[in-house]
Amino acid sequence: MNPPYESLYANEPESAVVQSLNRLFVEAGFAPSGEYREAADQIGMELSFMKFCVDREIAAVLEGDEDAARAIAAIKDRFFNEHLGRWMAGYGEAMRRSARTDYYRAIADLLTSLGS
Repeated sequence: MNPPYESLYANEPESAVVQSLNRLFVEAGFAPSGEYREAADQIGMELSFMKFCVDREIAAVLEGDEDAARAIAAIKDRFFNEHLGRWMAGYGEAMRRSARTDYYRAIADLLTSLGS
């Protein structure tokens, strides 16, 4: 099974995937904590970015800032359509095939369902 990096599942060069992700990160104001040293296309980093976008969208809605909420929602949707949503289900399916425990099968099923 391939490790959880989008560039291993995408039909484009790793550099193009990472550059696109980095542009979205900058556009959204996302700065990884530095606690983890992972590439931009690692599934944990991509899930962290999705959480960041959702948190920012919720905060903007609660503050009544509709423009900010729409802007971050657009970035979040673009990110899902261009990145996470394109490969997460395939990775989940591969994980399910090689999972040896119910825990990893459940994580695989979650990834597969969210990516569909």
